Amino acid sequence: MTNPISKQFKFTQLVYLDPKDEKFTGVCLELNLVVESDSLESAVAQLNDATVSHLLATAEIGFPPELMFRPAPAHYWQIAKSVAAKIGRDKTISAEEFALFTQNISLPELRHAA
Repeated sequence: MTNPISKQFKFTQLVYLDPKDEKFTGVCLELNLVVESDSLESAVAQLNDATVSHLLATAEIGFPPELMFRPAPAHYWQIAKSVAAKIGRDKTISAEEFALFTQNISLPELRHAA
């Protein structure tokens, strides 16, 4: 039997310009989803799409914890912490080089096995 459910999620997402390859890397820190793109805007869009797709796929199998709680490796968290500190301290990071944001995602009327 399936029951409709409504889920609300909040994720920390980081997109930054990787100086090694001049590409933008996007990471959903709580889900360990990583994308790469040539532009900040594209990386943000790809990361959002990847996050929503991941949630829709996991909803179909009942949101198993091993797919919902899998933090990114520590070095991504450290990059996010460094960016956040720099923003708060001296505002020297260009908005053309990074995005650090919280993404609220609602998935209404999902169905999963009860």
